[in-house]
Amino acid sequence: MDDIAASTVVPWPYRGRPRQDELFSSWFLRAAHAMDIKPYALGHISWRSSPPPLTRDIDGSADERVLTVMSRATLTPMHQCRQTLLSSYQGFLFETHQPLGRTSWIMPVGVRARTRHHPGLQFCPACMVDTPTFRRLWRVGWATVCVSHRLRLLDRCSQCASILAPLRAVTAFACHNCGAALADSEWRPASDEVVEFQRCQETILAEGWGQLGESHFPYSVQYFQTLRRVARVVAFGPRSAALREEVIKRWGGDGQAPFFTTAREVETLDADHRYRLFDLVARVIQAWPCRFIAAASSARLWQSWAMRDGPAPPFVYADVVSEHLTRTAYSPSIAEVEAAADYLRRRQPGFTRRDLIRLVGDSENVAAVFAKERRRRRGLLMAAMRRSLI
Repeated sequence: MDDIAASTVVPWPYRGRPRQDELFSSWFLRAAHAMDIKPYALGHISWRSSPPPLTRDIDGSADERVLTVMSRATLTPMHQCRQTLLSSYQGFLFETHQPLGRTSWIMPVGVRARTRHHPGLQFCPACMVDTPTFRRLWRVGWATVCVSHRLRLLDRCSQCASILAPLRAVTAFACHNCGAALADSEWRPASDEVVEFQRCQETILAEGWGQLGESHFPYSVQYFQTLRRVARVVAFGPRSAALREEVIKRWGGDGQAPFFTTAREVETLDADHRYRLFDLVARVIQAWPCRFIAAASSARLWQSWAMRDGPAPPFVYADVVSEHLTRTAYSPSIAEVEAAADYLRRRQPGFTRRDLIRLVGDSENVAAVFAKERRRRRGLLMAAMRRSLI
């Protein structure tokens, strides 16, 4: 829709503004049901654009045209409209927002046409009783609990286990598949460790700076990049299972198998797996970096595995790994190399340098010992030649 079409928008009968931390899709959903119009029908009437905005992840892809229509239809200031989008986390949670791609920490919903394929939207059943909305925070990967109600967030219907597709539901804030109200879902208490961990993350996100041990992050994006690196190492990789076992053995946590699926990004894990993951992460980042170093060393999580995959790690993480998790290569002493040369000499008088390297490995001491061996052979050869001339 162009600017001329947007300027002709008449305010709707319903002019409610977004609630605190409410997602754009949730705000639009409330407006549609308040006017007794199906959300997809209202979207077609409002925007008449191709492809229809609601056939994508509108919370991540809504542009200025979409916002302008919503702003004029509900008489809401544009700056307040922009705060309902996931892009408003740019500069706080992640460096750059990708409207049609993957963004760090933002859980995908995998929408195709009107079907969602990933459980990227969560909810708190107690919040659905008090103030039914879908919060922007509930699309963030480390958000696994409701701090206010101390409950675990859910990403599926408790009745039929369907992932959420709110725009397809017959009534607002209900399961699109079985019609069960989300407010009637199971209440699952969260642990104190995870609640306090998330409370800390929410504070850092709101204030724009954070601290991890003695490391200070004046730019919260750097903090969350470090946190994501630690979470990925705990979740995935050749030594992740051993690392989780060390954390559970030392500081507790839930290690019930199977721990993770074939997913390879934190954001694609379901709510149950992410809750269990950040229960461990919350424990391992305490007293940073001492606990992380102790668990990683015991699990033999060396630098090559701790730094694998992904973009260049943040300095705080890279510095800890390079200083404490670098496995030094073994180098045999000069005496060990000389003993190996004596061993080969008794069994293979004409042994080569390659034979010596194969036995003890390559090093400067090997070069020195074999040079000495060559001088010894040359001396023996010269002595034999002198005796032949007598």
